[in-house]
Amino acid sequence: MVVGSTGFWWFLIRYQERELLRNSVKYGISFVDNVKRSTRHGMLYYHAATIQNTVEAIGAAAEVNKINIFDSKGKLHIPL
Repeated sequence: MVVGSTGFWWFLIRYQERELLRNSVKYGISFVDNVKRSTRHGMLYYHAATIQNTVEAIGAAAEVNKINIFDSKGKLHIPL
């Protein structure tokens, strides 16, 4: 009985851990896609105000520690 219960809880914890990791990756990808879509228009048409507003909104999120903006060649322009 104890072995069965221990096995059940071990598998349940492992499953929850994998599910949490999967959801975290899914959220991260979604967040990055939203950032890309938000900044694309402003960068294509050089709308500095739009880019500034987007960067400020992204930076206000508690999960964001640092923002880097790269050009199409991969050169870092604005480390924030």
